[in-house]
Amino acid sequence: MATIGFQISDYAKSNGSINVRLRLTHNKHNKYFSSGIFVTKEDLSRSGNIKNKVIGSLISELVTKYTNRISAYAEEISRCSTVNEVYRIITRDDKPKQAEIDFFEYAERYINKKQCKKTIGSYRTMLSSFRSFIRKKTINFNDITPTLLRSYIEHLNPSRRRASLYITLMKSVFNTAIKEYNDDTIVIKNPFKKIEMPKGATPEKRGLTVEQIRAIANHKCKGRREQFAKDMFLLSFCLVGMNAIDLYDCDTIDGDKITYYRSKTRGRRDDNAKMVVAIPPIAKDIADKYRDLTQKKVFNLHIRYAESGNLNSNINKGLKVIGKKVGIENLQMYCARHSWATIAANDCRMDIYTIHKALNHTTSKLKITETYIRQNWKWLEDANNQVMDYVFGGGDISELLHKTR
Repeated sequence: MATIGFQISDYAKSNGSINVRLRLTHNKHNKYFSSGIFVTKEDLSRSGNIKNKVIGSLISELVTKYTNRISAYAEEISRCSTVNEVYRIITRDDKPKQAEIDFFEYAERYINKKQCKKTIGSYRTMLSSFRSFIRKKTINFNDITPTLLRSYIEHLNPSRRRASLYITLMKSVFNTAIKEYNDDTIVIKNPFKKIEMPKGATPEKRGLTVEQIRAIANHKCKGRREQFAKDMFLLSFCLVGMNAIDLYDCDTIDGDKITYYRSKTRGRRDDNAKMVVAIPPIAKDIADKYRDLTQKKVFNLHIRYAESGNLNSNINKGLKVIGKKVGIENLQMYCARHSWATIAANDCRMDIYTIHKALNHTTSKLKITETYIRQNWKWLEDANNQVMDYVFGGGDISELLHKTR
């Protein structure tokens, strides 16, 4: 009798994701096929079992689904001599008709494949908002019409940023589902073709001046929280605005060069948003202060905090205190990234394309051109050294980094 189970791959992709495959067994032969589910090391226990309850539930549902199909086609399967024959039986007509495709159910599977926890949080908030708006727990894709979307946009409109974000996330789910289900026939209609996408509000400018960066570096901290927040802010600034989640996750360093894959955009880039940033001499002491002696990751932040969200929250709490003391309103970790770009453009007169690449942004207009160019990260090191020299005058800020009172 055929049986179904699952197997977690022994190998992780460059972005850290690990494939979960379904295993079909018949007449002592196995066939593996994709479950569409990926996990990370954080989702697994030390023994290799899945500890993430959401992912465990999704896998259990898939196993149950195919177990039921094996039972339903038991007589036909009993006549099969090969496992491939069984596979064709239990997977035929696997693409449901339009009426069977629930938006919320599909969206949950879609976001489960995302790696960035902040992105996952945004998708879940969008789903909760849309559920509350339609007052239903389920809705089929084709029941989400242009008229319904316009009403939802109007409902969200008091917050232009939220309206733009949520509709963009919904469109992303739709686009993926359309690619999956629409072959020769239109199973899922695209309602976004007939609506005007809401424009987001102009983002708040969070770039600091050179004087403000120096004020933070010169600030004498009182207590560990302030000191840690100051250290993390300056480390981020010195590493070309590296985000807290990437400082937390990065696990590859060769000499003074850190290789990481930017969490916010790696799922949208062919190169997984790869970055290679050199630790400038001016920041060596602070980088060494937080080095991971277990060598599992570059920095020991994963030992200090259970997850990157806690890290970022604690940094921002400390920066809020520092901001009040040095006269910077709403100082937060992301200001380091904005500040690097602002100073590079306005003070160092750096060209916009270099800043564009340094921030790991991408554009379809340059995508083809960039495929012709073999990547060399010396340009980023030179650009960062130019900013460091301008802000700190080529001096050594290591003493400032550790001053407390």
